[in-house]
This record gives sequence, structure tokens and C-alpha cells, in this order.
Amino acid sequence: MAVANGIPRDQSASIISICGVSNTVGRILAGFLTDTFHVSSTMIYVVALAMAAATNFLFPWCYNYTTIALCSGVFGLCMGKFA
Repeated sequence: MAVANGIPRDQSASIISICGVSNTVGRILAGFLTDTFHVSSTMIYVVALAMAAATNFLFPWCYNYTTIALCSGVFGLCMGKFA
């Protein structure tokens, strides 16, 4: 998607890294919220799923590196809960 929008391949590859790093942060954050603040794991799952769905809905309107990277970061953060 990024290359199809004219973003160079090196920047396109960094989007995968952004998604991976934010996924790790999301996993740690979900565990922290569950353990420290006793937030229901199911509630975190539902909120993360809704945010991931909203992010997927926004991807078709992402045309430059910044917006694609932002959506990928939010998507990775949300998907950290699911693995």
C-alpha cells in the first residue's frame, strides 16, 4: 500500500517496524493495565478490537508516510492484546 502510494521502499519497510514496536508496547501495556489497575482483560480485548477495526477502516484514506505510519502504529498497539 505504501509503495503503491509513491512512498520509497526504505520508508515503506520502516512502517513494518513501527507496527512491530507498537505491538510490543501494546502487549506490555495490556498486561500492565490488567495487573496493576485490575482492568478486565475482556474489556481491554473489546476496546482494542474496536480500535483496530476503526484503524482498518481509515487505511484507505492514508496517502502519505505520516498517516500510514500513524495508522500502522495504532493498529500494532491494538493488536498487541491479541497474541
